[in-house]
Order: sequence, then C-alpha cells, then structure tokens
Amino acid sequence: MRTRKYTTEKNLRKLKEVEALIIRGSTPPEASRQTGISIQTFYLWRRKYGRMRAMNYTTEKNIRKLKEIEILISQGLNPPEASRKSGISIRTFYRWRREYGRMRVDQAKRLIDLEKESILLKRRIANRERDIRMLKETLYL
Repeated sequence: MRTRKYTTEKNLRKLKEVEALIIRGSTPPEASRQTGISIQTFYLWRRKYGRMRAMNYTTEKNIRKLKEIEILISQGLNPPEASRKSGISIRTFYRWRREYGRMRVDQAKRLIDLEKESILLKRRIANRERDIRMLKETLYL
C-alpha cells in the first residue's frame, strides 16, 4: 500500500471535496473513493480538522434557495432530491424552512435591520444604567 504525503492545505481541500459529495447524496465511502482517499483517512481528517463548514449564505440567498427548492418540489421532486439538486443538505432545507418560513427577501432584510437596531438599543440602555449606578455611588459617598 502506497502512502501519500499531503500538506494540511491539500488535506483540507480533499476533505472539502468529500464533504461536498456527501451533501450531494453520496455515501462517505463512495465520496472518499471518488476523491482518491481511503475511508479511514477521511474519518481521520474529519476528526483532526473537524467537519467542514458549509458555505455561509446571506439571508437573502437562503430565501432564494428555499424558494428554488420549493419550486422543484411543486414540480414533483421530493424534498431530499430537490435540496440535493440545489446543492444543500435536506437538514439545511428544513432548518431554513423553519427559520424563514414563507418570508420574502424584503421582509428578511427588515428583520435583520430590526435585530441590529435592537442590539444597539440594548447597549444604550446598559450604558445608561451603568451611568446611573456610577452617579448614585458618587452621590452617596
């Protein structure tokens, strides 16, 4: 058996390839064989480097992907096939469906803006409360 020496960069690239194939519906043994590494090496690298994070989509892209999948489902595909065709896992599809529901892109943008504003307001309130506490302490000393 010939051993290959990979750099960490190559390991991560190969691991990412295998993970992408798994998301598209291949089993781990099939995916590792297709990329030229053994299943043991795949699991070793997965333990060593952790699972590869999926692509981070913006909220707008998530909603667009969700709508794309729902169109495929309405055309007769079942949810696992439709999500695989769109390049995301079925778990991601159901998570996005639960999270965004029937939300439109403009509604999602508004939600994000409101969440940011809420964080800012909470910080302001915390700062004011801190100032009030400091003033009370200086007055009573």
